[in-house]
Amino acid sequence: MKSILRIQGNHLNIKETPIIVRLLVLLCAATLVFGYAPQPKVVTQAETEFEAALATAETDEAQIELAKEYLDNYPDNIPLGRSAQNILNRKSDTPPDWYKTRKEAAPTSTNRYLWARASQDHDVMVEQANWMMENDAENFWGYYLAATAEWDTEEPDMDKVIGYFEQALAKDPAQYTGYLWLGYAYEDANKPEQALEVFKAAKIVDPEDDSPKQAMLGLYAQMKDADEYFELVTPMLPTNPVTVELPVAKSTADLNTVKLNGEYTVLDCFAQWCGPCVKMSLPEWNELTAQNEMPFKLYAVHAEGENEAAHKLLDSTDVNGKDWSLTFLWGTEEFRNQLGGVHAFPSYYILDEKAVPRALILGHSNHTRETLSWLIDEVKKRSS
Repeated sequence: MKSILRIQGNHLNIKETPIIVRLLVLLCAATLVFGYAPQPKVVTQAETEFEAALATAETDEAQIELAKEYLDNYPDNIPLGRSAQNILNRKSDTPPDWYKTRKEAAPTSTNRYLWARASQDHDVMVEQANWMMENDAENFWGYYLAATAEWDTEEPDMDKVIGYFEQALAKDPAQYTGYLWLGYAYEDANKPEQALEVFKAAKIVDPEDDSPKQAMLGLYAQMKDADEYFELVTPMLPTNPVTVELPVAKSTADLNTVKLNGEYTVLDCFAQWCGPCVKMSLPEWNELTAQNEMPFKLYAVHAEGENEAAHKLLDSTDVNGKDWSLTFLWGTEEFRNQLGGVHAFPSYYILDEKAVPRALILGHSNHTRETLSWLIDEVKKRSS
């Protein structure tokens, strides 16, 4: 049978069309929605060389030197500068004033952007963003900086945030980061339909990155669109049951597959350094557990395993000063591998009565509890 583009009512059925036709359809649709067409991400030769050099650097000191070298050699490449800055942030104690000194010596757009990003100071971010938008008006990163500065306020004007991101993408429709954060901005503004369209555009820009798909999972679940949700999530999940034994924190016992069999279970995979985990998700589950109001069985799994920082968290109280009532487990590498890798926190996996992962959402919001309950019901329907 020939692959053809079918139009059913007002909807396009592109599942059976060749990939190039699908991309063309999505590009046209995105143009209508945004007024510009997403373009495949462009990575410069310098960025590729930098990543390759980092992979061969055997010490933190070597990576730090590489980062500084590439900052000096490529003063007009902001994406590379961001990557180098990330290395310096993780591997050294480079102070924000180091970037300020570079900006004062050479007040280019790149140095202004990196200084603003390092400062985390709202006034500095606004000042540098305004300069870039006025003096380097075609530069994506000035409008991007303006968006992040507005979003960083206590009561951000999300229309302004979205507007700046859209202006940024109008300047460079191949900037993947812009689509990703524009999608999050629409989500934060409680506009899930618009967020979905942006994340679909992000998949055109960088088909290899799973972040848009992961964000879309939460949106489809929030909108209770079960068909779209399960079509997207099923290929992302392993088909075998979780079979590892996980140590229970503050106990000599292990949790094994036998204890996971027979009922549906939520695994909240978290990390002790994850702000939303420590400040939002864990306190909510802890309060519900303490009050015997948990609507489902849940285990909190420290995905990165047993370490001193995690012990310190569990040996204290939650952010509300409440003693812990949750059951905490120590994750292992084998556990993460059986889930197909855990790359974001918090990650919620729903296991069926045979301990097979059947659903997943990432992040936490004020509707996560309701969404998880709905997903459990939908998984049960598909298991019957």
